[in-house]
Amino acid sequence: MTSRAPKVVRGRTSTSGGEKAIPARATPKSRDEVGVSLAHNHLPRLDDLGILSYETAANTVEYYPNPALESVIQYVERLELG
Repeated sequence: MTSRAPKVVRGRTSTSGGEKAIPARATPKSRDEVGVSLAHNHLPRLDDLGILSYETAANTVEYYPNPALESVIQYVERLELG
C-alpha cells in the first residue's frame, strides 16, 4: 500500500521566518516512513488535541493558528539552534 503525505491546505511553513532549520535527527527515515507515521500516529493525536484538523478521507491537514503554541515552538527552536 502506498501512503501519500497529507496536503496542508492552510498553515505556516516556517515558525521563525529565518533561514535556520532544526537539524535532522540521528536516524533519518524515508519519506514513506515519515508519511505513515504522520498519518497513523501524529496527525490523529494533534487532531484530538484540537491543534489541527486531519481529514483522512481527503488526506488534508488544516492548522488552527495558536499564539501560545507558536511561542513554545519558537522557544524550542531557539534552544535547538542556539
